[in-house]
Amino acid sequence: MRPLDDLSFWFRNPRIAIGHERSLSFQVFSIDDVLGLDETRLSVRESGNDLVVHAEGLTNAGGTLQAPGKFDAIVRSIMSGVEIDAKAEHPVPLKAMKTLVHGLEPGSVDHLGSRTGSCPPEDETLIWDPYWTPGGVAFLYRDDRVTAFGSKDIGVRPKRYYFGARTGRFVAELIYEEDAASWATSIEVPTWWVEFDTQVDAAIERYATWLEGVDGLVGWDVRSDVPAWARDLRLVVTLHGEHWTGYVFNTFSEMAETLRRITDWIPGRHVLAYLPGHCGRYYRSYPGDEPGERLGGREGFLRLLETAEGLGAHVMPMFGAHGVNASRYARWRDAVVTDRYGFVPELLNLPDWDSDRAGEGQQLFLNLGEQGFREHLLETLASQVERYGLDAVFLDTVHWRPNDPRHDMWQGLVKLMSELKARFPGVLWSSEGAHARQMRFFPLVQLELYEGQRVAHPGFLYRYVRTFDHLDTGAPGLGSSGVHERGFHGFHEPEDRPHHLPALAIVDDTMRDYLDVVERVCRAAVTRDPMA
Repeated sequence: MRPLDDLSFWFRNPRIAIGHERSLSFQVFSIDDVLGLDETRLSVRESGNDLVVHAEGLTNAGGTLQAPGKFDAIVRSIMSGVEIDAKAEHPVPLKAMKTLVHGLEPGSVDHLGSRTGSCPPEDETLIWDPYWTPGGVAFLYRDDRVTAFGSKDIGVRPKRYYFGARTGRFVAELIYEEDAASWATSIEVPTWWVEFDTQVDAAIERYATWLEGVDGLVGWDVRSDVPAWARDLRLVVTLHGEHWTGYVFNTFSEMAETLRRITDWIPGRHVLAYLPGHCGRYYRSYPGDEPGERLGGREGFLRLLETAEGLGAHVMPMFGAHGVNASRYARWRDAVVTDRYGFVPELLNLPDWDSDRAGEGQQLFLNLGEQGFREHLLETLASQVERYGLDAVFLDTVHWRPNDPRHDMWQGLVKLMSELKARFPGVLWSSEGAHARQMRFFPLVQLELYEGQRVAHPGFLYRYVRTFDHLDTGAPGLGSSGVHERGFHGFHEPEDRPHHLPALAIVDDTMRDYLDVVERVCRAAVTRDPMA
């Protein structure tokens, strides 16, 4: 892997001692420079158990030139660590601030969202506050103890954790990036906390207590937004519909027949039928909503729902939360996500849907913070729930957190989901990705867990939600990913993971050529209870 970009010189950061071996330093980032504290105009004084830091000026050019501005921080002693509040001023708009923690011993690293346990010691590790999995806290391991790092940001703004010893001097960097719409000549960083020589469980409990207080998040067992039927699920059956290219894996009548067949081996009440590509050509038809004509149209979809209901199964169609075909949404320019400087559209990804070995540029991603698009999606989803009596709805890519200066994606999601959950309290809402701050909206989360992988800190994640296999899970046989862009990547028998629903992908040849595998997976699922 190519090393991360970095400065090619030592920035002359003055250090503030926080013990015999450890110290802090700070860097402030304007839209066109990196600034440090002017050591000649820096004061540090004690106030009880706190340190009060003030710099009457800043520096640039690696600390070799003086620059205008001010810096203030309060470093509070807490238990076995510190809490850090910092702010700065500068004539040029400020976008971010970095807090550097020195004097730590190198070790392995992971975070609340890790899926394979801690990473082995490396020269450097960069952790973005993850959108796939909970994030929120990072851990630096040393034997059976850890140093834990976290933020008390009530907002949902970008954060990055860097751990490196590229030149033999190990450092932890805590980077906070301001909401791009709020870049100004001053910046105030939400409280960082660092606990030295602690236990993982203690640090997680600290964060969970804070999260529950901020978001009103409650435990899985007492969540009121989990329908009673959902607590009896044992298997997700992914019934792939129409690919971006128009290739049809299953019509609605074939989906209904699949449900009839598999309920010979697993009671329908244990089955959640997940429908990606049900409203025409997958992602190419977005933001379309009506059932695809080549799959059987509205009448075929209604018959599928009737079949599922008769078998005791439940159906969860998939809808895109951001991705659209620009030619199908005339107002895309108003809502398209831009980079943090507001210059160019920003893409979550660029799938190669047609295998010409280049991404499809007409697929753009729109911002839920833009009122017009949010209202469009709200009414689309509401009309589908009302028209078809949907029990469950899956929203794709809602884990994404771009820092768009035009619209606030997070506040858009909060408004969208608050309205939907108020209007349809009996619907099971499911999402891609398990960002800690969105778990209050989505009790069922789609998560990428490949062969042999586990959630590194299950006690936190499964305290609040349940998970199921990702859309790209390979179908029996060669492992087709169906409507997903991954292609063929092998089939693996679902593993028995506590609190995680296995998924069985059904494509065009599954029920014809791999019925024995389907039966085996269904019978195995009956014996497990992942929703307990």
